[in-house]
Amino acid sequence: GYILIDSFLIKYKDKIKFVKESYREAYTLGIVIIIGILGLTLIGKNIFSILGEIWIRIFHPWGTARIGLTVAENAQPYLVDWIGQSGLILFWMFFIGSILVGFEIANKFENKKSKILFGTGWVILVSSILFSRISPASLLNGTNFISQLFYIGGIILSIIILSKAYFSDKMKVDPKIALILSWVLFSLVAGRASIRIFFVLSPVVAFMAAYFFLRLFNYVMSEERKKTLFSIVGVLLIIFILAGIYVLYSSENIISVQAKGVGPIANYQWQGAMSWVRENTPEDGIFVHWWDYGFMVQELGKRPTVTDGGHAIGYWDHLMGRYLLTTPFPKTAYSFMKTHEVSYLLIDPTDLGKYGAYSRIGSDDSGLDRFSGIPIMLLDPSQTVESVDGTLLIYSGGAVSTDEDISYSLGDQKIFLPSEKSAIVGVIWKRASVSEVVANFAQPVGVYYYNGQRYDIPLRYVYINNELRDYGNGVEAVLRIIPSFDGSTNINEIGSMIYLSPKVANGLFAQLYLLDDVFNNYKEIKIAHVEDDFVVGTLKSQGAPLNEFLYFQGLRAPLKIWKVDYPSNIVERPEFLELDGGYATLDNLEFTR
Repeated sequence: GYILIDSFLIKYKDKIKFVKESYREAYTLGIVIIIGILGLTLIGKNIFSILGEIWIRIFHPWGTARIGLTVAENAQPYLVDWIGQSGLILFWMFFIGSILVGFEIANKFENKKSKILFGTGWVILVSSILFSRISPASLLNGTNFISQLFYIGGIILSIIILSKAYFSDKMKVDPKIALILSWVLFSLVAGRASIRIFFVLSPVVAFMAAYFFLRLFNYVMSEERKKTLFSIVGVLLIIFILAGIYVLYSSENIISVQAKGVGPIANYQWQGAMSWVRENTPEDGIFVHWWDYGFMVQELGKRPTVTDGGHAIGYWDHLMGRYLLTTPFPKTAYSFMKTHEVSYLLIDPTDLGKYGAYSRIGSDDSGLDRFSGIPIMLLDPSQTVESVDGTLLIYSGGAVSTDEDISYSLGDQKIFLPSEKSAIVGVIWKRASVSEVVANFAQPVGVYYYNGQRYDIPLRYVYINNELRDYGNGVEAVLRIIPSFDGSTNINEIGSMIYLSPKVANGLFAQLYLLDDVFNNYKEIKIAHVEDDFVVGTLKSQGAPLNEFLYFQGLRAPLKIWKVDYPSNIVERPEFLELDGGYATLDNLEFTR
């Protein structure tokens, strides 16, 4: 539209007397905006709502919805993140190079005033984008009024200054420089949007740092330089060359180490599991899982999935988190899967660490009713206490805030621990004697802290060796005991544990993946395939008495696939197929007949 209108004004400039040639581009832009507003109105669009959306997107590029913001790579970076990625020296080389490319264009104006105006406007523009979101603790944190005023105000002011310089003077710009300036400008705006854009920023950062060197070198070699200034710039050039060599050397060391540890996302487990899927499941068998793995199942397993990383229907991420992975109500999980005609359920070992993300996405409007975490606690031999009547074992290292209020009566003591303000920091487990087997362990005790005070409260359940031990009272939490491996020959069958709060323990993820449906809530969902972690599989092949989980340099866990059937009384709910909706709005539906 701009090209067509501008071409029209150029062709008929002699007949359209009110259009001054020096302001032709401004007239063209104005006409395009007017036609655009009229066109949007004719097709039923509200220009003010569109402008409002643009305003929101400027400060929240991925929107304000919990689903988009919970995805780690969508997080908006701060300036300190930029510097952390590139290093302080390289960042300033990039910044100065970006300023110099604007000065390069400013020098093409004929009069000095226009040069100063354009250069000033460009510095304001670049600075307002880069320095309006420095860090969470900074006055310019990107979200407060001052930050937004600095960002938008700087852009508006720079546009006014740049326009004044452009329309008041003649200039002739090398197209290559204009292209570089555009590249820098759009990269800066995009880089402010999300961490994932750092991949795209790498070339422009390197390019502008090199451009900085080139401009500095050209100035040193130019005949117009003054002798005193030459000395200063020459010294600066030498300093930055040495700094550049240091940046290259240190970056190469870091990157080479990182590169050696990078492997395909389709790792050993996924290759084995998807091989089983291709050979043992029907081609139209639909898989359900957290969205992260959709493309892997589609490409490696050649099977359709309910969700994937494309987020075509972002609302389904909330439904998946609430009515499947974290639901304490089996009937909702069955209904959700039946509505989507699911044949197989898949859970990846990394879902354990992602619990906080999908439980947040699956929560109600408060963002808290399903939100929780799953800490892993390790046996600390240095705190083991031997006594006449047994051994006291201490597990620690996985402190996490309580996800619900805890009210408990311990004798005459009434204990109340408010959610989010208190935390569990460890577990004490007493063994009858050093030689006794696990069966003679006493009831474990959770160590909680609130307001700097310690509270020891019994925990009701322990799941070990495919057996649930119910002590009859205590906080309704479950301890999932995991063997640990020291890397040589010693496997400690009680070397670590996973703490499952009552909220987490009642959810589908914990009940199926960690507790093997020990409470018999999912009788129609049968395990179809288990793909062991490489280390676990190797130790098993050597005769080690292991199940599926092991702690060795982190938790080693299986990739599990279940075949899904449905109780006869489960009904399909078309609401699960809707493309949009609110948080937790389907809770009160009937899922059974």
